[in-house]
Formats: sequence, structure tokens, C-alpha cells
Amino acid sequence: MKPDNLLEACTPDALQNAMHEQEEQEAKIKVAIQEKAGHQRALDETRERLAVLESKEGEVKSLRLERQDAIAKGRDHADITARIAACERELQDMAKDRSLLEDQEAAYLKALEGCDAYLKALASDLEEHEKEVTRIRSGVLANTYNTLAQSLAGTVKELRHVCFKNGSYAFPDAPKPHGRYWGEGPLARIPILRMDWEGVPVEDAYFFRI
Repeated sequence: MKPDNLLEACTPDALQNAMHEQEEQEAKIKVAIQEKAGHQRALDETRERLAVLESKEGEVKSLRLERQDAIAKGRDHADITARIAACERELQDMAKDRSLLEDQEAAYLKALEGCDAYLKALASDLEEHEKEVTRIRSGVLANTYNTLAQSLAGTVKELRHVCFKNGSYAFPDAPKPHGRYWGEGPLARIPILRMDWEGVPVEDAYFFRI
């Protein structure tokens, strides 16, 4: 019979190696997720600082409008002016970091986009690893089945030879071992499992067939 190299390659060692590669891929994904989370935290912190800066700018604008109203109505505005001066001093210190914060925000956004693309690629690779593990595991089980089925085929063939003579039971009036239906199921045919059926004739598809 034509050898099935694909099935022969499905050994317990091959399965172990495939599972190890899958675990390594899962570990890469875990590291990448942690890296993304770090970038997200940094982005959140940067945006919080920018929000504080923008809030202070808004406070100065609001105070200036309040002062303009006081001037227009001829009221004293010394207290408002003092508050504006204090806010502007705070704002001056905070504004020194604006360009850095804006660059950090852009950098972390770009880094997050890179993380998403990398994680997508890792997930795709993991899916392939999972498929490979499934394929090899099915092959290992198929090899186990074939070993057992080949042994069973010899027993079934001999059993049928003993129980049948000229196409009917050899001992019709005596209790005899039989399946629910002799002509169906594993007592009628025991198939061979393969991964590569190209060029394999139908008569080589069974360990036993009546």
C-alpha cells in the first residue's frame, strides 16, 4: 500500500513539539497584551495632564470674561486680577510641558496601533498553531486506531469464517455470537484511516470488508 507520510509524521513527539510551539505563541501574546496595557496607562496619564492644562486655560478665560464684565460695569476688579495673575503663573509653569505632552500622546497612540497590529498577527499565528495541534493529535489517534483496527480485522475475519458457511450460519440452531446486524457496521467492514488518499485504490481503503 502507498505510504501515508502525513499520517506517519503524526507522532507523540511531534504533538508535544506542536503543543510547545502553541504555548510559546500564547506566551508572546500575553507579553504583547501587557506591553499594550503599559502604553495605554501612559496615554491615559498624559491625557489627564493635558486635561488639567486645558482646564486651567479655561479657568483663565472665564476669569478674564468676569473681569471684563466688572470693568464694563465700573466695579472693582482687583481681586479678579489677582486671581488671574495666580492662574497665569500656574499656567505658565504647566504650559512648558505642553509640547512634550502632545508628543507623548501622539507617540503612545502610534505605539498602541503597532501593538494592535502585532497582536492581530500573533492571534493569526496562534490559530495556525491550534490547527496544527489538532491535525497532529487527530493523526496520533488515527495511528492508534489503525493499530487496533488491523488487529480487530483479523479477529473479525476469523469470526465470520467460523460463523458462516456458504453464506449462512454454520450452526443455525445453536446460540452463536453476532452483532445486531452482521451485514452492517464494523463486522462488515473495518476502514483504514489515512490523511493522504491520493492514488490509493478503493480496495486499500479497508483492513477488512466483506
